[in-house]
Amino acid sequence: MNMKIKWGIFSLLLLVALGLNAENMYITIMPEGMSAALRNAELTATNPNLLDEITGEDVQTGDLTNNTDQSTQSKPIASAMEFTVSGATKAVTLPIGYHYKNFGLNCKIPYIYERTVVYMDATKSSNGVGDVSAELSYMKRFGQFKTDFGIDVKLPTGDDVNVVDGYVVPLGTGSTDFKINASFAILHKTKNAAMVLSTSYFKPGMSKKKVQSVPAEAKNIVETLDYEVTNGATFNVKGTYMLETFRNLYLSFVLSYTNIQDGETDIKHSFDNGAPGYKETGIPNYQDMQLSDFVPSVIYSRWLFDFAMVMQVPIMSEYNDNASAKERDLTFKFVVTRNF
Repeated sequence: MNMKIKWGIFSLLLLVALGLNAENMYITIMPEGMSAALRNAELTATNPNLLDEITGEDVQTGDLTNNTDQSTQSKPIASAMEFTVSGATKAVTLPIGYHYKNFGLNCKIPYIYERTVVYMDATKSSNGVGDVSAELSYMKRFGQFKTDFGIDVKLPTGDDVNVVDGYVVPLGTGSTDFKINASFAILHKTKNAAMVLSTSYFKPGMSKKKVQSVPAEAKNIVETLDYEVTNGATFNVKGTYMLETFRNLYLSFVLSYTNIQDGETDIKHSFDNGAPGYKETGIPNYQDMQLSDFVPSVIYSRWLFDFAMVMQVPIMSEYNDNASAKERDLTFKFVVTRNF
């Protein structure tokens, strides 16, 4: 078997293995901390996967010069380093992609080096591996047109019940999520420019969390809470215009609209002293929000490297009336990509 194909299969199996151990987490903490984390709209708005959906490029610099000869497209393997250096979630992401003919396998491994959650009485930060994702895509070119379809799976490799000093600072969602996406591009070889319209639909799965709490007023009674959390589905549509301004220097402009539906949580309460338990269902997660962003970026392409500086500029942030989320900040990201 071709070594490149073996490498792609090995990478996919490794990602699946990483996501098998996060089904039912168990921690001991006051339930108010868990509930606050589940209802924190800012965590949803600064999720690394959502930021990547908004700021990610749907066209590569090589598309502007390669035209229709598929044998001259980008090299089959691409690796990158992405640095998100501002905002509530700062992360380093390692994307790895392998392309064979019209098919592609792309994996992203994020490391969150600082995630901050603001509570009413404290602000806590933590770091660790986030949720790993893998995408299988199919691309086809028709003259100056290019279409791309993909199916993405996000694995619960990030610790969704990460605790700092008794407060929950989640590094992942705790669920296995699926996304479908499609894009249509018009490439202008003579002008070295491209226009892209893309859309995606992100459907989260359910995550389970088991929490044990000892209330201060009744220390001899242990309460166990079983959480079943379903986050809201996400729909994103964006338009991209990229052009080569000078030799090897490119500008990209993205307008993005994101709609996130409200999620819900079911909680089952039980007690170790034999007291009757009860269940709460359909508790809103307060994730209902609409976001619009303008994402300009500057890309320099040289020696099979792409060096990109990306800025995410929030235009509109509309939250559910019950969501306690501040206005989003400017986010800066630096990306270095190497083709092999």
